[in-house]
Amino acid sequence: MDEDVEIVAATSGRRVTVYDRCILASCEDAGFPAPVAEYRFHPTRKWRFDFAWPSLLLGLEVNGGAWIYGRHNRAASYLRDLQKYNAAAALGWRIFYLTPAQVSEVSYLSELLRSYVRAVAQAR
Repeated sequence: MDEDVEIVAATSGRRVTVYDRCILASCEDAGFPAPVAEYRFHPTRKWRFDFAWPSLLLGLEVNGGAWIYGRHNRAASYLRDLQKYNAAAALGWRIFYLTPAQVSEVSYLSELLRSYVRAVAQAR
C-alpha cells in the first residue's frame, strides 16, 4: 500500500476502496493534497464528510444509488442530508457532490479540484 492510501486508511479506520484510490489519483493529477476520509466537520453533531480537506474547508460527498432509490434519494434521508449540508455551509465549508461513477473518472475530479484552486485564487 502506498503512503497516500495509508493516510486515507489510517484517518478513517476502514478498508481502502477503489474509490479511495481514484480520489487519490485525482488529487495527485491535480497537484492537490490527499484528503482525510470520514472527516467529522461539525463541533457538536456526528456529521462526517466522505472525504475532506479541513485546512481548505472543502468536503467531498459520494452519493450512490441514484438509479435504485438509494439512501440519499429517500425523503427522510434527503432531508437529513440537507440539514447536514446547510450546517456545513454555515460553518464556511464548500462541498463537491459526486456519484461513484464520477469518482471513478479521475480526470473529472481532477478538473474540479483545479477549478476550485483557480476560484480561490481569483477570490483573493
